[in-house]
Amino acid sequence: MIVKICVEGEFDDRYDDSLLTEKEQYDLRFMERIVWVNNYGCRLWKKKYYDSMITADPRLLSADYLLQLYRKRLVDTTCVISTKKIPLTEKQYCSLLKELKATDFGELPWQIKAKYPPTHDSYLILEAHTANKFKYMVCSTSADPLPDVREFCLKLVKMAGLDPKKVRL
Repeated sequence: MIVKICVEGEFDDRYDDSLLTEKEQYDLRFMERIVWVNNYGCRLWKKKYYDSMITADPRLLSADYLLQLYRKRLVDTTCVISTKKIPLTEKQYCSLLKELKATDFGELPWQIKAKYPPTHDSYLILEAHTANKFKYMVCSTSADPLPDVREFCLKLVKMAGLDPKKVRL
């Protein structure tokens, strides 16, 4: 079992739009809101407007350009990650797998957000890998729809030798 913890810095990416030129900010808004959404049911005049924008600047259809803009506005929030490997016996592994299956983890959506998240929310990320299956889930710690998964994670925290009081689940 491998446990990873952000011990210094921030885990989430931070963006600063002021690092982009005014034109790049406009392009980014255009690409995020218009180009990447399905424009079925879009009014004809709007479709013509969108098409004219793309004709004037074909980069607005480029995934590479979008990625370039995202990277340009990314603020470095280096996260120092501590990794701890915990050897498991076959019996321990099978027991953990059985408990994980009992939580219906495999049926959960990949992301669960809080209905009314606080300003500075944190997240629990659980990845479970087996020989032929990969699944992960991101859950806001202010959302509490998963008591079974939360209990399972608490057990993993204790197995990792971490202080449960310092880990927000």
